[in-house]
Amino acid sequence: MEETETCLCHAEEIFAILGKKWVIPIINIMGNSTKVSFNEIAKKLPDTSPSLISKTIRALLFYKIAKKTSAGKSPSRVLYELTPEGNQLRRIIVSMEIWIVDGKIDAKAKECNDELMIFNV
Repeated sequence: MEETETCLCHAEEIFAILGKKWVIPIINIMGNSTKVSFNEIAKKLPDTSPSLISKTIRALLFYKIAKKTSAGKSPSRVLYELTPEGNQLRRIIVSMEIWIVDGKIDAKAKECNDELMIFNV
């Protein structure tokens, strides 16, 4: 079999992002809805500061995992949704969760909160 070289630096970077506390819950909240406002995200994460939610959303926008759109003219309402790449990433995260739950890895998970429940996969 021919040996090929691959750098895992891209995977390492995305896992560093995904490893931040509120990234996966916010990806999941966006994935469970077609479009969601900042306030809707904040209501589902009551123990999180607005500045931390905003910082997390900015990272998701920067990496093109999420996008924002404006709805309405006055007052302008900003909505967030996953990009096609973000939806693909969410499916990968769901696959990893299934892999973990099926006993492929011994992870000591906390009790599943509402923001981590999966819909619309």
